[in-house]
Amino acid sequence: MDDDLDDYELFWSTIVSHFQLLSKSVLNWSEISVNLMTIREWIHHLVSIAMRPQTLAALSLILLLALICHTFEYWIKSVIKATVNVTKRVNIGLALVSTAFTTLLPDVDCITRIADNVVEEYKDNCVGVYALQGRRPKMEDKFTYVNDTTHTGIEYWAVFDGHGGDNAAIFVESKLYNAIHKRVEALITKDSVHNHCEKSPKDFCSSDHSDSGLHNGLHNDNKCTANAKSNTNDSSFESLSVASLSKIVTEEVLEIDRQLIIESKERGDVSGSTALIALRIVAQNKLIVANVGDSRGVICDSKGSAIPLSFDHKPQQIKEHKRIKEAGGFIKFNGVWRVAGILATSRAMGDYPLKDTNLVIAEPDILTFHLNDIQPKFMILASDGLWDAFSNEDAVAFAKECLIRVKQSNTTTHTAHEVAKCLVLESYKRGSVDNITVILVIFDTNFDDISIS
Repeated sequence: MDDDLDDYELFWSTIVSHFQLLSKSVLNWSEISVNLMTIREWIHHLVSIAMRPQTLAALSLILLLALICHTFEYWIKSVIKATVNVTKRVNIGLALVSTAFTTLLPDVDCITRIADNVVEEYKDNCVGVYALQGRRPKMEDKFTYVNDTTHTGIEYWAVFDGHGGDNAAIFVESKLYNAIHKRVEALITKDSVHNHCEKSPKDFCSSDHSDSGLHNGLHNDNKCTANAKSNTNDSSFESLSVASLSKIVTEEVLEIDRQLIIESKERGDVSGSTALIALRIVAQNKLIVANVGDSRGVICDSKGSAIPLSFDHKPQQIKEHKRIKEAGGFIKFNGVWRVAGILATSRAMGDYPLKDTNLVIAEPDILTFHLNDIQPKFMILASDGLWDAFSNEDAVAFAKECLIRVKQSNTTTHTAHEVAKCLVLESYKRGSVDNITVILVIFDTNFDDISIS
């Protein structure tokens, strides 16, 4: 009986506890319903505020400002592009006026009509250089010619076309040949000591030898380069091969570029420079041409044909575009194709902001030529100011005509300089808006056997 009572009490207490829990749940749902009603009222209130004319006007203004900020960069670039196009058209118009004016006054040198222009030149019997500032606000081209056949057995010509300032071109021009000369001289000296010590180690190694010195800068030679017959039996330069010289040039270009980058970062200088370098190994009569950028060389062979000595490094070239893309960069058309929309050449020395990301490199392309096979008449090395107005074939044809005309006049002994000057002035007349530098090297003074067609 007591057990039955206990069971009854337990059952009743369980029922009561369940009802209590149920009542609490009902109360909680009531509170949730109240909260939902409150949220609905707030939403209705916010919608009513949002639909007011004042609110709509404010939102429209905010959206308009956001749109302006988003398209600001595009507008600025469009304005800059339009300005560049207008400038180019003005320059072309000035060039046409200049050409017409020159035609009316053929006896007046167009140089006299270029205010405050920089002209740099070098005159030799068979090597001539003419450099003109042209329509640029500053002269940024540099050049070098060294005839060092006595000590290293090489001739050296180089053109450096600066951009973003002339600091990079000045730096490279002042250091590159000296660096190459030291390497070549060390190679020759090492080979010479080795050979002589093998032949007579006692006599030679006990002698006192010193460096023979270096011809820096422009060095005059009274003979034409190709007509100056070299002694191919001279064992002093046997170690100087095309492969060894090409390796030296490549390594020194990259080393000078490394030094330039360090110095440019310290000064905050973003300038850069192309480099077109030609070296002739006199004893072997072989030519090595190293190119970084869009300066260009061309040679006229015995038949009067134009043989390219280099090929421009342009961002749109398949090889260059692929390299830039793999480095995480892009090219953009802004008048011409440019790396990251900035630089019109894909290889250069300097340009450290683009060099840090490997978008622009200084690795030179090197081509070699056996001059005995080509039998060249002359060679043209020039900055892109010339090639903006001439193709390779046009430049060779124009230079041939100038050579024959100057030779027939018999008024000057500086034939190469006169022809270089003719090329520069003609490219200026044709509308080139860049600095223009031309090095012309005569290898054979007999032009009677080549066609001028």
